[in-house]
Amino acid sequence: MKIPAIENRSQFTVDAAAHILKRFYFLQREIVLMQAAWLPGTACLEIKLALAEALWQDALIAGQLRQRVLELRYPERRIEIDEDAPFIGAIRRIQDAPEGSGFFRALHEILKPFVGKLFESYLQVADPLDDSPTVRILAQAQQDIVQQSRRAREILAADGSTGSWLEEAQQWIRGLDALSLASRKETAAPSGDGPLRGGKPFEIARRAARDPRFARPVFAWPDRLNPVLGAGEGLELQVRAAVHHLNEIWAAEMAAAVLYDLSNEAPPEFLEDAARWCFDESRHCRMGYARLFEFGYQPTEIPVDSFSYDAGASLDPLARLGIIYYFETTYIRTKSERTKIFAEFGDRASSHDMDYDWADELIHTYYGNKWLKFFLENRQDARTPKDIKRAAEQAVESIRAQATTEDRADTEKHYEEILAKGRSLAAAGTNNATACLPFAGSHSAISATVSDEWLRTLEEISRKPLALCEDFPRIAQRFEAWWNHDVLERPILIGATNAHPSRPLTRRLELLNDPDAWFEAKILDLQQTHRIGDALPHVRLDFGAGMLGALLGGETEIGNDTTWTHAFLDDEWSNAPGWAIKEDHPWWSLLGRLMDRVSEDARGRHLVCTPTMGGPLDILLNFRGSTALCMDAVDQPEKILSASEAAFPAYAAAQSRLYRGIVGQRAGLLHWHLLWSDQPYTVAECDFSFMLGPEQYRDICMPDIIRQSSLFKRAIFHLDGPGSARHIDALLEIPTIHAIQFTPGEGTPSALPWISMFRKIQNAGRSLLIFSPAGEVLELCDALKPEGLAFLLPNPPPVAVLDDLWEQFQRKFR
Repeated sequence: MKIPAIENRSQFTVDAAAHILKRFYFLQREIVLMQAAWLPGTACLEIKLALAEALWQDALIAGQLRQRVLELRYPERRIEIDEDAPFIGAIRRIQDAPEGSGFFRALHEILKPFVGKLFESYLQVADPLDDSPTVRILAQAQQDIVQQSRRAREILAADGSTGSWLEEAQQWIRGLDALSLASRKETAAPSGDGPLRGGKPFEIARRAARDPRFARPVFAWPDRLNPVLGAGEGLELQVRAAVHHLNEIWAAEMAAAVLYDLSNEAPPEFLEDAARWCFDESRHCRMGYARLFEFGYQPTEIPVDSFSYDAGASLDPLARLGIIYYFETTYIRTKSERTKIFAEFGDRASSHDMDYDWADELIHTYYGNKWLKFFLENRQDARTPKDIKRAAEQAVESIRAQATTEDRADTEKHYEEILAKGRSLAAAGTNNATACLPFAGSHSAISATVSDEWLRTLEEISRKPLALCEDFPRIAQRFEAWWNHDVLERPILIGATNAHPSRPLTRRLELLNDPDAWFEAKILDLQQTHRIGDALPHVRLDFGAGMLGALLGGETEIGNDTTWTHAFLDDEWSNAPGWAIKEDHPWWSLLGRLMDRVSEDARGRHLVCTPTMGGPLDILLNFRGSTALCMDAVDQPEKILSASEAAFPAYAAAQSRLYRGIVGQRAGLLHWHLLWSDQPYTVAECDFSFMLGPEQYRDICMPDIIRQSSLFKRAIFHLDGPGSARHIDALLEIPTIHAIQFTPGEGTPSALPWISMFRKIQNAGRSLLIFSPAGEVLELCDALKPEGLAFLLPNPPPVAVLDDLWEQFQRKFR
């Protein structure tokens, strides 16, 4: 007799589980090595950083899998690849990508999902009681894969890596017989040697690839060329520290190369130590990357070199390990010193970064000494770690000694330019160049790689006529001249009116719940619009004012061709929303459907105009109410500052979705100012500013405006009426604002009283867009410079009057 028992937990014996987990260990280890191998030779900085983080996470899982195999096989301590060699060799062929972004795409679209399925197959039959340690390891691995893939999708959203290599890589992975988890037979693998079609035999880069978005001097800062130079103080030290942190990408690359080069002659724990070293250095790079974007710098203004990595190009792996060890031990003392200096200076963020950097470097010094000793003893090499360190120093010095006069001049040029920009940014925040730079927000919502892909698409679109505007390429060139504070033939004139007044042109908000009817009405609107000058044919995705407020949870109503949001925040702000877009909000999904519909129709025919999102502070104005928010600006400004900063990622995500949904479908994009740009741009706005005095404006509004205007390489600021105009001097201190649009007031009264302000804007080197009555355009042209000058007619006259203005405007500039 026996007691009946549930048998479904008893799928794997200990021996079978150990056999499968051994295969998983070698698979995970191979993925770590492939990511390390591609890191130095991949140009895109975001991909480098993603590879560094993922290989560290994967190394942790590999180590845990190995430990679990040892536990299950105790007292057997030998773990050999044996029958799994063909399987791992087949996986390794993914490494033979044509270039770095192609490998990254294959990794996250093909290989990582495959690995996730393997782990899931095991978990489905694993015993959650007897084998719970394995369940935890594989569950964590799956979480890592999901997180890594999410980030990879953001980075790859605009990447063009496709074609036969990826297709064959997909087929290759499908052909692997690794799902027979309980099998002890030799793992079947597709036959064939050499790289997959479209790939090339892999060879690790010994000279680091660099992202073309960044400035590329041989030496990123004068003290990298001449270490005896002082580090500077105040603002210079802030910028220098951020630039140096960003440039620690070379150390992540060197740690990755050392990991790839030496893992096969090292014990298993070397994989985890070297992976952690690589990840730590990538975090230091991110520290600098984040700080520089927070300050307000764009990639083209930031110098990134590679001389430290390149110094090891012709050396053996131990010498390359010596180079990174040399830098760690030589400059570690500066980290703790600068932690204190920045704290005393009032820059808590830089002090915080330096404090953690110092803690990391203590660990790295231990790694360097430990592993140099191991490899020297293992190779029976008579040298000491100090000998290797001296040789590494000589290799670095030889690169410095080869610096040309041009190299030195280029380094100095970038140094002067980045400090000049820093002083300008500091002035914009505090009018005190020795104070901390203003916080400029997170740039992470929009990858610069993605932004550059949109730029290329917009440039391609601008070169071809539209079916509804044959002269579009010339108009696009005129707008480009305007963005560059120049003029092509004449100023910009944007005018459009209803050719058939019997059918009014409205925002069609009442039709939003019926997308088909909305689309038909919008196409009819497009057909009956009469345009002059530089007005471009478009369909606008209009949801009324402040769409973002609704997406963040505000109660929004649609009225007579407008929308408004009800105030709801209490005095303590205790009921504030989470400041994240409500993914299930009906407008969010509706926006996607309408973008798809309009963008498909727009390709080659017309352009797509985005809805007004509203800036973070204007969203707070709606959520809190004008009177209450004004009182908060006096009594509790920290709540406003904290909320506007917290809401910015949602603002950036919304802007990203607009470009992704329109330009990503190869349609041209306009914002509500109806300006064309070959580069992505944003309309920064802060209507709340009209309620504030000068000091409150600088403290509360300017950080938010800087965040908005730093999102893309171009920004125009919406200056709404006389109340906001009094802040023009402070606004002109913000270097990331390239143009200013001015609305004279409600109902577009006269713009003529504002000529002196317009001249100030032009003299500050900013382009100018005036919302002007039609009858004042010619007089304003006489008073202002044509360079960087544009007009938009918000309340256009009848067709005959509009055409007459256009004729006079053309004659004036012939």
